[in-house]
Amino acid sequence: MDPVRDYKSWFMARTVESVLRKIFTSFNSMNGNALNLQQPVEKNDRNVSVGKFSRLNALGVSYL
Repeated sequence: MDPVRDYKSWFMARTVESVLRKIFTSFNSMNGNALNLQQPVEKNDRNVSVGKFSRLNALGVSYL
């Protein structure tokens, strides 16, 4: 077994997974069902990015 090749395949799979997850989360937020499971949608424009970030953290995808 070649450890370098194994690491490359693992890294590629990890990168593809994170890219797909980013695409799907941004697509969901464009649709309006933006991961707001408990929090209501913020009316203040200043808090929208903070609220979206906290919702992502609540779902455990803060490593994106």
